[in-house]
Amino acid sequence: MAELPVVRIETLEDLKRVLFKQRQITRKAHDELEAVASDNVLEADPDESKVKKFMKEESELLASYAIRPTLTEWAQISGGQDLFAEGSETWGATFAVAILTGELILEQIRSMHPQFTPAVKSVFIQLLGAETQLKTTLGEDELENVMMKFNVTKPDGTPIEDPTVKEQIRASLADMVSTIIATGLEYGLFEDKGNGSHLITNLGVRVFLHMTDVMRFVAAMANAHKRFQSEAPALMNSLAGGTEVKPKLSRKRKTKPPESTT
Repeated sequence: MAELPVVRIETLEDLKRVLFKQRQITRKAHDELEAVASDNVLEADPDESKVKKFMKEESELLASYAIRPTLTEWAQISGGQDLFAEGSETWGATFAVAILTGELILEQIRSMHPQFTPAVKSVFIQLLGAETQLKTTLGEDELENVMMKFNVTKPDGTPIEDPTVKEQIRASLADMVSTIIATGLEYGLFEDKGNGSHLITNLGVRVFLHMTDVMRFVAAMANAHKRFQSEAPALMNSLAGGTEVKPKLSRKRKTKPPESTT
C-alpha cells in the first residue's frame, strides 16, 4: 500500500491554500510565544523562580501543539483527504511545533555550537529518533553507542580517513549532543533518571514525529512547486518560509556551554 502524502496538492489553488494556512498557523504560534515572553520580562540577573516559571510556560505552549495530530496522522485519519479547512486548532499543528522547537531549542544549540549550525536540526532529529526507537533509559555508555551510529563525513559526504580529525569531530559532536539533552531536559523532552542518565518523554516523542513531518512537508512542497513553477514561479519564495519566523524574545537561559569545543 502506497504511503499517504502528508498533504494533498493537486491544483495550484491547493498549493496556495496550504501555504496560506501554514503561514497562518506559524504566525499564531509566533504570537503566542511572544505573549509568553512579554508576560515574563526578566532582569539582567533574574530570580531563579522567575526563570523556571518562564520556561514552564514555554514548555506548556510547545506541549499544547505537540499533542495534536501530526500531518501524517491527519492523512491517516482522513484517508488522504486534507482537513486543513478545520483550522489551526486541529490541522497543521506540525508547523507550530516546528517554529517553537526552532526558537526554544534549536537556536540555543546553534548559538553554543556555531560550527555545527547546518547540522543541528539533523542531529537533533536523529537523536530523538534513536531514543524514541530504544524507549529505554540512556546513561553515558548507551548514549555513546547511539552517537557512534551518527555518520561523520566531510561536507561532500565522503568519509573522513584521518583518525585524529575524526576523533576531534566526534568529541565536538558529543558536546553538542550533551547540549541537546540539557536543553531537552529543561523543556520536558527528556526526563532526568539520575546518575547522569535520562529517558525520552512522551513530549519528546511527539516533537520527533512532528519534526519528521516537517521534512516530509518540505519535500512535498518542493515537488508541488516544480509542478506549478510555470504557473506561479513567485511561490518558490514561500517554500516552508513560515517555519523560519524568529520572534525577538528576551530570555535568560540556564544551559551552560561545554567547557571545551574542538
